[in-house]
Amino acid sequence: MSAYSDLITAEPGLVGYWRFGEASGAVADSSSGGNNGTVSGATYGATGLIDADPNDALDFDGSNDQVTIGDVLDFSHNTPFTVEVWLSADIFGGGASN
Repeated sequence: MSAYSDLITAEPGLVGYWRFGEASGAVADSSSGGNNGTVSGATYGATGLIDADPNDALDFDGSNDQVTIGDVLDFSHNTPFTVEVWLSADIFGGGASN
């Protein structure tokens, strides 16, 4: 893992950490939670965002691309949480009109 990954996985209370850097198969949960995900439609091996990190990324370029991860948290109890996403997008479509 990279130094960045080491910092993330050292966070107390970490519930899930999915790097999307696999070459194939399931998306591994690098936290102690063990909530691996199933990839559908996305392409493995896209260039990642962190230069020094040897792992690649997933490319979501279709409307049915997804990663399915089981129940990680029970949100019915108003559990506070933080989500961090690194996203590289060529174009954002849609939007609201007035």
